[in-house]
Amino acid sequence: GRNGSPPRTRSGRSGRTGGGHANDADNGGDADAPEEDLADLLATLVRNLTAAHQLCTEPERTTLHEQLAALLAAALAASQGMLARTGNPDVSTPLVAVSEAYLIWMDEAERQRSLELVASERETEAAELAVAEAEAAQLERALAHPDEEFTDEEYDAWQRAGGGDIGADSARGLSRAAEAVARAAAVRLTAAARDAARLRMSVGICEASVRFLVAHHQGIVATLLRAGLLRPGLRLREEHRRHAGLLQQTLDKLAHLAACCASAVAEAHAPRALHAAAATEAHPHHSPVALAAASHAMVATAISATYAPVLHAVHSALLSVRKCLAVCSQQLAASGGAAVGLEPVATVCAVLCAFPGRLVAQLLPAHELAVLRHGGGAGGGDAGAVGT
Repeated sequence: GRNGSPPRTRSGRSGRTGGGHANDADNGGDADAPEEDLADLLATLVRNLTAAHQLCTEPERTTLHEQLAALLAAALAASQGMLARTGNPDVSTPLVAVSEAYLIWMDEAERQRSLELVASERETEAAELAVAEAEAAQLERALAHPDEEFTDEEYDAWQRAGGGDIGADSARGLSRAAEAVARAAAVRLTAAARDAARLRMSVGICEASVRFLVAHHQGIVATLLRAGLLRPGLRLREEHRRHAGLLQQTLDKLAHLAACCASAVAEAHAPRALHAAAATEAHPHHSPVALAAASHAMVATAISATYAPVLHAVHSALLSVRKCLAVCSQQLAASGGAAVGLEPVATVCAVLCAFPGRLVAQLLPAHELAVLRHGGGAGGGDAGAVGT
C-alpha cells in the first residue's frame, strides 16, 4: 500500500473517502474501479514526466518547457473529465499530482523568466552606453564647432536604423547609438512578447488547477455528507487533505503572476536614469539621449498592449475564485455547518476568502512603484493624489 496504508483491493479500497457511491453495493463491486486505475496510471505518468524534465540539460529544459505545459494541460483536462463523470474523490485523489506538477512547472517558468529579463536588461544597458558615448561626442563637437549642426543624413540614419543598413553613416556616433537603441527596442519587445505569453499561460494553468482542486474538495465533502460520516473530530487521511495546501500554493502563484505583469508594465514605462539627463541645448531634437527617450516611450506603449491579455486572464481567474467560494459557501450551508470543523474545509474556505486581499497586496507595491517613478518630477501633492 501507499503511504503506509493497507493494499487497495478491487472489492473495497482502504483509502476510500466515504465508502463509495450508494450504487456500488447494488452492483456488488466498485463501479469506478477502472477510472481509479486510470487515474493512478495518469498520476504516475505525470510524476515521471516531471522528474524526467528536471533531469534534462539546460537547453533541453528550455526547449521542452512549453511542450510539457501542453501535456500537463491535457492531463488536467482528463482529470477534470474523470471527476465530472464519476463525482468520486477516490478517482480525483491521485490526480492531485497533476496540480502539484503544475506548481513545479511554474517554478521553472519563473526561473527562465528571470534569465530572460537579465539578458534584456544587459542589452538595454549596452544601448545606453552607446547613447551616452554619442551624447558625449556631440557635446565635444558642439563645443568645438558651435555653429555646426548635424547633417540631415545623420538624422535620417537614426530614423532608418530600425529598418536595416545605414551605409556609410554607421561609423558616426549618432548612427551607432541609433543601431544600439533599435536593437535594444527589438530585444525589449521580443522579450515582452515571450514573457506575456508565458504569464498568460501560467495564469490559465492556475485558474484550471484551482477549479480542479476545489471540485475535488467538493467531492470529498459531498461523499462524507452522503455517507453520514461528518462528525466532530473526524480527521481525513493525508492524501485527502493535501489538496488544501496545493490550493493555497496555486493561489499564491496566481497573485505573484499578477504582480509580475503589473511590475513589467511599470518597469517598461519607468524612465531610465540616462533619459533624465537634459538634451543638449544646441541641438535638443537631434540629441541621442532625447531620441533614445522617445524610443523608450514608444516601446513602453507597445509593451503595455502586449501585457493586456495577461490582465484579462487574471480577471478571469479572479472570477473563477469567486465562483469557487460561492459554491463552497453553498455546500457549507447545505451541510448545516457539520463540515466546518473538518480541517481541509476551513483551510480551503480561508485561502479562497483571503485571495482578493493577497492579490491587492501583491499589486499595490508595483502600482506605488509606478506612481513614484512617474511622479518624480511632480509635486508631492500630485503624487499623493494619484496614489490615492
